[in-house]
Amino acid sequence: MNAESSVKEAGALAVLRFFLRNARIIFGLSFIVGISVYLLSALLQPVYQSDVLVVPAEESGGGALSSLLSGFGGLGRLAGIGISGTSRTDEAKAMLRSRTFVSRFIDENNGYAQLYPKQWDADKNTWNSTVKVAPSFQRAHLLFTTSVLSIQEDKETGTIRISIKLKDRLAAAEWANAIVRQLNETFRAQVASESQKSIDYLNGELDNASSVELRQVIHRMIEAQIQSIMLANVRKDFVFRVIDPAVVADADNNVSPRRVLLAFIGLIIGGLLGLGFVVVRDAMRAGATAESVSSESVSDGE
Repeated sequence: MNAESSVKEAGALAVLRFFLRNARIIFGLSFIVGISVYLLSALLQPVYQSDVLVVPAEESGGGALSSLLSGFGGLGRLAGIGISGTSRTDEAKAMLRSRTFVSRFIDENNGYAQLYPKQWDADKNTWNSTVKVAPSFQRAHLLFTTSVLSIQEDKETGTIRISIKLKDRLAAAEWANAIVRQLNETFRAQVASESQKSIDYLNGELDNASSVELRQVIHRMIEAQIQSIMLANVRKDFVFRVIDPAVVADADNNVSPRRVLLAFIGLIIGGLLGLGFVVVRDAMRAGATAESVSSESVSDGE
């Protein structure tokens, strides 16, 4: 045990002497790389984030209509009145990332100028002449849904945070508010259109209905659809109700690049490079010394 402890202590002392002997190189290279990364990160254009906090708007009449359709599901489906397990909130979150919605949002909000600022000519409202192959909408959609838009839902409070990241902090706040507004408008128009089509169909069925009970059910269905159209026309926050609108981020409150974090990573990388350098250097010196000793031994033998 004493011999083993002595070996461990000798090894620890050897490692300590190694670090003390090469401390200037290891820490010096670490400092140089860290400072260089910190200074170079200042050349990167900052990215800002704006958030809008929303809650799902209450859906009126859904329970009563579902109960009404329970005995006349066939008629409801023909009229376009489905009993779906998907909530309007889930549908809205899916629509935010859909190609149709994103395409219209990009077109109506000068999206390509924000997504590709170096490749877009703002004066001519088209791609720069230096751009040989313009980015496709598929690439723009992927960039928007992966790097620009983020959606976080708090299951406990029921709130949803919709965030937009852009290099233009003014545009980031405008987009965050605009995307919620446009989503509500899209759903309002969609519900109003679908409800009107359902009313037109139900009016036709009403003329053909002979049963008093069936006519009463159709009248109540029509009333429910009229109520949906009324809510779509009156309620601006149709899907999401804004609790805290997005504001413009401060100029120094960017989400990337994180210069301090990058500098810390640079310190670590620099330290590892310095450690690797001194290990390889000492190994090469040891090899050269061994070769020299071997050569001298051969010469003495001769």
